[in-house]
Amino acid sequence: MLQYSQRKIRLARALERFADIFKRILLRKPTPASQPPLILLIEPFQMGDVLSLAVLFDPLLERFPGAKIVIWCHDRNAAVYANDAGVHLILTAPFPWSSHGSKRGSLSHWIAVLRSCRRARSLRPDIAIDVRGDIRSQLLMLAAGSPQRIGYTTYVHSNLCLRGLLLSDPLADIAEKHRYLTNLNALTPLLGSAPPLHLPALNVPRTTSETFTIAIHPGAGWLYKRWDPTRWAALITRLLQHPNMHLFLIAGPGELALCDEINSLLPSPLEVVSTNFDGLLRTIASVNLFIGLDSGPMNAATLMNIPVIALFGPGESSVWHPLSHGSRFFHHVENYPCHPCTQITCVRAADPCMTAIHADEVYAAALPLLPQ
Repeated sequence: MLQYSQRKIRLARALERFADIFKRILLRKPTPASQPPLILLIEPFQMGDVLSLAVLFDPLLERFPGAKIVIWCHDRNAAVYANDAGVHLILTAPFPWSSHGSKRGSLSHWIAVLRSCRRARSLRPDIAIDVRGDIRSQLLMLAAGSPQRIGYTTYVHSNLCLRGLLLSDPLADIAEKHRYLTNLNALTPLLGSAPPLHLPALNVPRTTSETFTIAIHPGAGWLYKRWDPTRWAALITRLLQHPNMHLFLIAGPGELALCDEINSLLPSPLEVVSTNFDGLLRTIASVNLFIGLDSGPMNAATLMNIPVIALFGPGESSVWHPLSHGSRFFHHVENYPCHPCTQITCVRAADPCMTAIHADEVYAAALPLLPQ
């Protein structure tokens, strides 16, 4: 369980109490029940977090035929559902608490967030859902004026607990479960119980070829989530010994140099695929096996029900491990008392937990998934 300082806990609770004063002023009255609702799903953080919302679409549309689903996310994830027929609108803002770089928290960012709040309010959402238990997302729901506001009172299974003052349907923390199942549990106030998980959940057509295809994504959002290039090269070299096999590397933003380093260690360099998000989804949809780290593309492959081998270090494998058919994951943190990791700084930079995963065990996990 992640542990937050008492200062952060007191600040979150103070924000909740302060916002509760204005709750009656900001909230709208519910629209007539006969109208299909507009449902606002809020996720200001990473690509994988936003992708995890996909498991909610089918249950919501089955319960509310004709409902309009709106995703409120960070600017950098605007393309995630750009071509998804189940999503009515993507609302974005450069949320300072989930931004990176020198302009994080600048006045221009806060002005953009306020404009986004005004836009969200103009949509007149009927239902808003926060699956993180985040006071900031709950403030956004309040700003949007949604009459029904569903969310957790505990921030992602941590010690940061709220009172649920800003929620119409506060949810108690559940036993630590996978993020997809936590998301589905948030639908309990609407459906009476948590719906089962169904994969695939991403609306991307699968394409296959006669050649067994493996996509390898060596990138991750944080340096200490990455695996050593020499180990990637050792794994790829062994996989290439199998006949009728096509391997390629996926490079996200800023990851071309990493792929070039891996290719420099191979007898023959692999193809490197670098494309926009829509192209990335189509690329992943064409493979038979995905091998990668704790990242957004790994979640995309899982949500397409593609077999995945995932390598975890600082992240929470209990929350994010792949659930697609035939998938495996590795996470060796038994000798790392610093886990769970806040992912702000690495206290064992000379010996990070990713070094505990070896190429031989990953290759052994891949063997049963390869064509015999």
